[in-house]
Amino acid sequence: MRIADKVSSGRIQSGANKTRAKMSELQSQAATMKRITKPSDDPVGMMRTQSAKTERHINEQYIKNINMAKSLIDTSEQALADVAEVLMRVKELAMGQASDASSNGLTRRTTAVEVDQLFNGLVNVGNRKFGERFLFGGFQTDDTPFSSAGEYLGDDGEVRLEVNKAVYMPVNLPGSKIFMGGELIGEAPWKKEKDEAIDVNKPVVRGPATYEDPNKLDVRGGDSGQAMMPGESADDSKKGINVFRVLKDLGVGLRTDDKAAIQNSLEKIDEAIDQVVVARAELGSRAMNLQSTMENIQKNNIDAKILESNYEDADTFELFTDIKKAQTALDATLTTSGRMIQPTLLDFLR
Repeated sequence: MRIADKVSSGRIQSGANKTRAKMSELQSQAATMKRITKPSDDPVGMMRTQSAKTERHINEQYIKNINMAKSLIDTSEQALADVAEVLMRVKELAMGQASDASSNGLTRRTTAVEVDQLFNGLVNVGNRKFGERFLFGGFQTDDTPFSSAGEYLGDDGEVRLEVNKAVYMPVNLPGSKIFMGGELIGEAPWKKEKDEAIDVNKPVVRGPATYEDPNKLDVRGGDSGQAMMPGESADDSKKGINVFRVLKDLGVGLRTDDKAAIQNSLEKIDEAIDQVVVARAELGSRAMNLQSTMENIQKNNIDAKILESNYEDADTFELFTDIKKAQTALDATLTTSGRMIQPTLLDFLR
């Protein structure tokens, strides 16, 4: 049976087109060095590749958040270092004026002027900013947190940034906790138990035949085990030091030449210094936590990139071998078709 020229040319053209399409696909992979250039190349591989890319992009945002948090914490820590220096200078002045051997009324009044300057410097540190944000105002980052008299105008809010999936890190310490003596590290156990404790202002029935008079001494007390008078709460025994109040009291003692008041202020100054040290330790622990989180995210990014590469990247040796095979097949197809289709006058006369 004689095969028509149209059928032969159609088959040859179809084979050549398939070879060209394969060649084009391989050349596209060679240009991008990607095995998957469209979902139809490998649907499962494309899905997993996109999942890995999404995870990497999310991790990059976490890294930006961590860098911002580290900058805020580092700036806050530097501010607290300045506070510690101010308090150390205040302690030095108080120790120098605490006895009559090296001081008198005149030197104490002169020292009071320097204490006033240190007080103003402490207020300026409390009002320090990071960019356009006040560091120690809690959520009130747009308003000055401390007045010139050392009164706190902010709140107890802690600004949190998401540094990992469902992990929120506080990046500030409210001024109420640093300068006014508030609780530093979260909610203390004694605060959590306060709501569960029996109200000391109400009669307490401890059984069918037991009655407690609220006007009597409450021996339940606080965590220290010390008894509390009626109306006194565990909060009062747990409060920290108002740093500004310490400097004000010292200034009054210096101006009035009250040696006893100056001596009593030394213990308060030490407590204020300890309070700042605890705050700096809190910031330091947060910075270490952020660094650890950063390292974990970077490792996850590397793992995601490896997974993405395993599915998406082309094997260079295999790719160029396939290109050579496709080129050889295309050349053979074109050569064969040229030999099969050679129309002459005799071919038309048959």
